[in-house]
Amino acid sequence: MFTFSKMSPHLAAFVGLGLFVKNLIVATDNNPNDPVLAELGNLKRDLKTLAEKIGQQFDDLKAFQVSLKFFENFTSTTSVLYRAMTDVTESNNREASERVFKRLYDRNHPFDLTRTMMQMIGNDETNPLKIGMKADPLETKKTFSKWKDLFGSIITQLWLIECFAIGMNEPIDTYELEKIEEENSVLEHWIENWKQDYLNNAHFWPDKIRQFVGQIQDENVEKSNQENVELIKAGLEKILTDDLFYVMVFNEKLVHSVVANPNEQHINSSNRGGCNVLVHRSKRGREASHEEMHQFRADIEGYAREMESWSKNSHFVSWEQVRTWAMRMRNCAFMVVMQHDYYVAVESTGRDIHEMGAGWWLMGNYNMGNMFQSYDVPFLMLAGFE
Repeated sequence: MFTFSKMSPHLAAFVGLGLFVKNLIVATDNNPNDPVLAELGNLKRDLKTLAEKIGQQFDDLKAFQVSLKFFENFTSTTSVLYRAMTDVTESNNREASERVFKRLYDRNHPFDLTRTMMQMIGNDETNPLKIGMKADPLETKKTFSKWKDLFGSIITQLWLIECFAIGMNEPIDTYELEKIEEENSVLEHWIENWKQDYLNNAHFWPDKIRQFVGQIQDENVEKSNQENVELIKAGLEKILTDDLFYVMVFNEKLVHSVVANPNEQHINSSNRGGCNVLVHRSKRGREASHEEMHQFRADIEGYAREMESWSKNSHFVSWEQVRTWAMRMRNCAFMVVMQHDYYVAVESTGRDIHEMGAGWWLMGNYNMGNMFQSYDVPFLMLAGFE
């Protein structure tokens, strides 16, 4: 945990680091290719990673504090009251258990607890679901469901307790019971609105995904590209979102061209952990019709055949040519053409919706050479739906 008391004694060291960096920049100003500047680029990335980790720790701490307060004020209190209610029906000493229940009930009326709980979760600053989702590195379905189910469980228990108390008292008064039911309706409406917000507004993009991808690269250097692409895909599938994704992991020096329009729908994490990672986020892929996807596939297959028909090319296909293809394709927001080898790994989410997820990809051979000789270079072509 980063705390001021631990960091402040090292003031001189941090000042020295700043002075050192400044002097290096001045010394290498006339040579942008100086290897020292390349190392400064790595230092910048490391400092950014440190800042991200500090921010994540603050989010984690706030989520823990709010969760603890919610548990103490509502989960624990409701559980004790519910247990006292069941003791009345099970205890051999019915009068004593009834006195305990009434004492606890008078101290914590279900309607009072319900209204106080609703006030807490109705405020973004104290809502444990929203704070928990912010602290969750990937804003997962699991975190959302955990809090949604807990809210529902507590208000249901409080409703049952109030029903039980009504039956024990004369005259019967259902006012507070009806108010709990009203609050439950409000809660269900809130939860549905929150869910739609997370499904449609992608609060995780791009910062949380970029941080997640970088962490996979840094911590799994010994793993293959296929293993890393599967780790990234597994994380993306946990997100509470309607978006679909393509993920590519490949070696650093592999020749490739990337066209993205709009640019903000893709992430490129290069030269990290011995590999490059591309992530395309498709906003409309889930809702794309069968006819749209069929045409999408036909378009990219046509461009691949066009590429295969060329012979004795002195250079691999240009970025300008890839851009031309991407602009011609209907619904295309992302296209990659790269020299293919055994170390290129591709995965997609949403293959239960469309055969290849939110787009299509295929492989072929591109003929390179000159008037004296020629040879085939394997290529991979991938297009992502908008």
